[in-house]
Amino acid sequence: MPSAIAARGLTKEYKGSHGRRALDRVSLDVDRGEIFGLIGRNGAGKTTFLRIAGTQLLPTSGRIEVLGHDAVAHPNAVRDLVAVIPQESRPFFYATPFEHVYYYLRLRGVPSSEARRRSLETLDRLGLTKVKDLVLWKQSGGLRRRVLVAMALASGAELLFLDEPTTGLDPLARRDVWTAVEEAAKEGRTILLTTHYLEEADRLAGRVAIVDHGRVGQGGGVAQGVRLVGGDFAQDAAHDLAGTGL
Repeated sequence: MPSAIAARGLTKEYKGSHGRRALDRVSLDVDRGEIFGLIGRNGAGKTTFLRIAGTQLLPTSGRIEVLGHDAVAHPNAVRDLVAVIPQESRPFFYATPFEHVYYYLRLRGVPSSEARRRSLETLDRLGLTKVKDLVLWKQSGGLRRRVLVAMALASGAELLFLDEPTTGLDPLARRDVWTAVEEAAKEGRTILLTTHYLEEADRLAGRVAIVDHGRVGQGGGVAQGVRLVGGDFAQDAAHDLAGTGL
């Protein structure tokens, strides 16, 4: 069985970057059914990798297959099998949490009764039942972020791309998201998670890759990945790791 994600020599240069590479010949494998973490500071290249794997961005060179499909040559085949929470995504302020999840599922072709059931179950998992019928413009940024997470988790997609899913959440809300992600993994789904929270990566991901200036160090766990990548990020992360006991 092929990997969920298989990248070989993946490179991305943006126009006007004067040769600076957001991704620099990255080769990476994500196994089916695992939670895989991409860790790094802002601008390291995590989101670029996720956007290429999610068919939202074309690479400059290299190859990437997602669930057995070439993500560049056959993007529609990939899109049918994945769900994405982009880091910069925003909900519709005049819709409710329930409406967001329900109509997203309907757009994906889920029958009405099934979409309603999944929506209510997922909102409950994320502690959103009491606010499910309130318009989002009255709610906090953290709550809006949890609604976007609920949309992806409810989708039933085989592969989930979660880009900084807990940014802006308080500790209790963050743990609700962690529990829901773990439950999705127990259902056999594959999850690619980007985060700059070392505690989050250690809690959720079986394996991680540390991304720093477009380069990747892949290890079994957080501490090993930090040692492999080296550089400034490794020094900063080593200090953080000392405080977490990882």
